[in-house]
Amino acid sequence: MHVSPERWREYAERDLETARVLLGARRWDAASFHAQQAVEKGLKALLVQALGGLPPRVHDLVRLGELVGVPEEVLSELDDLSRAYVVTRYPDAVPPGVEGYGIDRVAAERHLKIGERALQWARDRLSTGS
Repeated sequence: MHVSPERWREYAERDLETARVLLGARRWDAASFHAQQAVEKGLKALLVQALGGLPPRVHDLVRLGELVGVPEEVLSELDDLSRAYVVTRYPDAVPPGVEGYGIDRVAAERHLKIGERALQWARDRLSTGS
């Protein structure tokens, strides 16, 4: 089933808003996860726009960013956000006894800022088609 770039963008926007809500609720790990999801879906919207088909089923933001030509200053932050996906999804990625999957308020705020910047970059390209 083909999903439009606009639909991917809508999902990205909703994930970013959810990240903000969860940050306010002090759910650091969940806020970071949804910030990662917002960027993943924003980058996939660009891939759908460029390729006209389904985007790859990967979660690695660096790989997705490389595929759509994310500039180095944004790309360098995406690795941090990709790691948030891993630790919030896979129990074996975090040592036992580590609270909040190792994501605290500072990390969650950083992840949200990365998400906002990266999604804005994607939005700018979606609106212009470049």
